[in-house]
Amino acid sequence: MIERLFSEDRCQQLLARPMGPYLNVLAVRLSEQGYSDSQSRKLIRTASAYSDWLAERGLSPVDAGRAELQTYLATRTRTRTGRLPEGAIGLTRLSALLKNDGIFCKPHPTSVADPCLQCFQEHLRNVRGVTSSTQVSYRRHVGPLILGICNDAGPNWSQLTAAYITDFVLRKTAEARAAKGRIVSAVRTFLRFLISEGTVPPQLVRAIPRVRRWRYADLPKRLSADELTTVLSACRSSANGSRRDRAFIALLASLGVRSGELRNLRLEDIDWTTGLLHIKQSKSGRGRTLPLPQDAGALLGGISSMSGPTPHTGRSSSPLRHRDVPSANAQRRRS
Repeated sequence: MIERLFSEDRCQQLLARPMGPYLNVLAVRLSEQGYSDSQSRKLIRTASAYSDWLAERGLSPVDAGRAELQTYLATRTRTRTGRLPEGAIGLTRLSALLKNDGIFCKPHPTSVADPCLQCFQEHLRNVRGVTSSTQVSYRRHVGPLILGICNDAGPNWSQLTAAYITDFVLRKTAEARAAKGRIVSAVRTFLRFLISEGTVPPQLVRAIPRVRRWRYADLPKRLSADELTTVLSACRSSANGSRRDRAFIALLASLGVRSGELRNLRLEDIDWTTGLLHIKQSKSGRGRTLPLPQDAGALLGGISSMSGPTPHTGRSSSPLRHRDVPSANAQRRRS
């Protein structure tokens, strides 16, 4: 089957690797699912690379499960755009494609938390009606919570205290990026399940802390005075573009203006006599007038003295567009 996808030499190379005996099975499954030839080739190369990695650790494709897959993905470095590299593309789909053939889908070892997790998953499916993917996700996030209070006989629910829940959520969300909200939702749903079973008191759900979930939530809310000085120093040079950058930062730090407002600002929007800055376009649709900080005014004034009217409009160009600000070389040519 793979002879249709690769050249004869390439087929011989792939078949000689640890994944070789299973490649025709994979090619058939890909064809049945309607994958294109190019995508099928990518997944076959990924399966071969993964099986090579398993062979280095003394494992065959039938000995690999979810734990090995996650370990392999953790060793792959993503590209600068965040994409998986060659040899890892589509790997998570392979276990589903080859599940019926027993490849890349070794069952996870059972633990003392599994009976409770199974009851929770049945509750999600029969009572809450959530999708299978959400069931798997919630089970994955709740598993460590239960294992932390387990002994040989199973979970010790007396150890599921408010302090334990708070510490668990804060620790797990600090390690995660995009899954912060999913972790909180999974723990809250699990606690409500325990409450409905009469296992824990109702007030325990209040122990879940509020977690910032929005994008860039981990970034600092503001820069300190020393940090602002460091940023300004990094832009300090005799070039006009650098003067413009320092003016940007001074306006953002002093007035809290939005980036879109700065982008639409023009030199004629500055009243140099009264020291006021007129924002004509804002998020609310209404303009506003702000005091011009002295440091930003000095920087913008230096740009204003060197910027002439634009050829097409006859107006002074915006100091906030790099192409509109004349460079030092351009100034020398003008003079």
